[in-house]
Amino acid sequence: MLPKKKDNLENPLGYPLEEHLPEIKSIIGKYNNTLYTPNSITSDWSNYKLHLQQTKPNLKPRVLFLSHDISEIENITLMALGGIVRDMNGERYYLLVNESNIHKTYEVIEQFKPDWIGISLYTGVSNYFFDWVKQYKFSNKKTIPIIIGGHYNNYNFKEAKEFGGDYVVRGKGINIFRDILLGLYRPGIYHDPMPYANIPRMDREKFYEDTFNFSDKTKIYALSEVKSVLTALGCAYSCTYCYISSLIENLKEAYDGSNILPPSIIQDRPIETLIEEGKDILRLDEKYNIKTTAIFDQADISLNNIKWWKEFSVRWKEINIPFYIQARPGMLAGKGGKDRINIISKNNIVAGISMAIESGDPNIRKLLLDRHESNETIIDAINNVKRFNIELRTQAIVGLPTVKPKQYVKPSKDLPLKEYYYEDPIQESLKCLDLISKSNFRKEDYYWNALYSPFPGTPLGDYSVAAGFANDNTNSNIYQFTQDSGLNCFTGNILKRQIAFSQTSNFFSHLKNAKDMMTLFLYGNNDFDLNVYADFINKNRKLFKFKQQSNNKEIFPDVNKHELKLFFDYAYKNNKPFKKINLKLIPYYLNLYDGILLAAKVAVDFFNKEHYNLKEFYRTERLHYYDYNYNKHYIPKEYKEFLTNLLSY
Repeated sequence: MLPKKKDNLENPLGYPLEEHLPEIKSIIGKYNNTLYTPNSITSDWSNYKLHLQQTKPNLKPRVLFLSHDISEIENITLMALGGIVRDMNGERYYLLVNESNIHKTYEVIEQFKPDWIGISLYTGVSNYFFDWVKQYKFSNKKTIPIIIGGHYNNYNFKEAKEFGGDYVVRGKGINIFRDILLGLYRPGIYHDPMPYANIPRMDREKFYEDTFNFSDKTKIYALSEVKSVLTALGCAYSCTYCYISSLIENLKEAYDGSNILPPSIIQDRPIETLIEEGKDILRLDEKYNIKTTAIFDQADISLNNIKWWKEFSVRWKEINIPFYIQARPGMLAGKGGKDRINIISKNNIVAGISMAIESGDPNIRKLLLDRHESNETIIDAINNVKRFNIELRTQAIVGLPTVKPKQYVKPSKDLPLKEYYYEDPIQESLKCLDLISKSNFRKEDYYWNALYSPFPGTPLGDYSVAAGFANDNTNSNIYQFTQDSGLNCFTGNILKRQIAFSQTSNFFSHLKNAKDMMTLFLYGNNDFDLNVYADFINKNRKLFKFKQQSNNKEIFPDVNKHELKLFFDYAYKNNKPFKKINLKLIPYYLNLYDGILLAAKVAVDFFNKEHYNLKEFYRTERLHYYDYNYNKHYIPKEYKEFLTNLLSY
């Protein structure tokens, strides 16, 4: 029987004693829903491992895991799936590649001799993997079965099957993957809509070993000072731009006609499992001689169950590495928000919080994005976070499809804008900046934003395509920081201003008069490069009304103009043009977080890159704030002696 609301979603026995497929409900033309019940899942993986050793001593699946090497964040999907192979007494090999070295997969197959190939894909960069799969199957009479999964298959699962996937897993794959390895499934497209959080302890050690030995690029995962975990699975929101929003509809679809209320879509992972993962991180820190400074919680929504976090914050003291978490404004606002933040501010549990706002216009949030927080709620949430001196990263989207379509859009695809459109979409972005400037957003906080990329299969992505604003080629829309808009309806000065806004708005967000000064910058220039930006800051320095508040965690607080000039004399003694640009940027450095360290990081990147422009400058700034978000406080080694001597008197 399907689990119902408030049921415990763990197997009381820990694992199924008999192997059998769950009830499968075919969604015609799409996929097969696999309706696992609690008794058919594995929640105690350690004892399941022992059970298989006794009942299936010859079961030792060998799986080659393939994915992209483009992310700076470790691949928790592969580590979770690898945990399944480990706890089924199997062997696994992790290979993260790009288009230039994917051919090395053949060598690994020859050496490792896998029984299965598992491919986890990122949206927008899948073509070279599909090309490899086709080539591999064409050049071999007998091929190893291929399992394809990942975010890509939240919508284009059919393409993954057509391009060579024998088994295509849409969304979560824990239960399905186990049963594929047991030989229970026939090739096909499968989807598990059930909200189980039964991920085993992640296979971090083997993942680090393989990626460390493969290439210099993939050494980053073992050597990174920021690690990742999942405290919970699922998201109860239906944001129109996000694939995760489909989870709610998927669960409703699974329970259709059952007359049963489904359990909560957000489920916490067992605290004991997370403690074990924390111990793994500490142990591997010693092995690779690094110190993890923060752990990024990749849960789609943190803080949903504050009782869980209260218990977890006490248990986590033995690990003592702070989390960087993601939360919604509604969870952080009001008295409930204060209570939540109070709990996580104790015991060194939180390094910072990321909170998505997306738009400063409540009508756009409600009608276009299906987000229903008021501006007052957002302001209150920011102010609550700042009362506890926690660093905050707000998130916003630039270049949303807020203009009126030039062609008819079918009602089934039309989002209910109700004729609420912008003639100038920059004005919508300015509202978000203005909203932040009216809060207690401080020097240490970061205003993150990205240009909108429409993903077909999401309501907003489908609307953008139907409105003629974008094409339906997923591989033209990548989960990356892009230099251009994902929509074709923005051109000329509007597009230039959107790009300039996205690359400079963090600086403006720290002004009390943010909207006025950004307006002056965007509408007072026709082109935007680093020199234009520096000129604007220099010429208008007396008009800026800065917020001076800080949490006083800067390494070099109270830096003055004279000290910055001395640093520029030292760093750019052989490059007067770039020194001149930096002198113009003195008001910028003086009013951003640990500005002289940011200036040093700019110098390092300038000399290490062939071309250093406004986009690269923005990237340096963004990573500087990320360093502080993740407690990575350091002085660039190239300038450590000079800065220490300069600022030590």
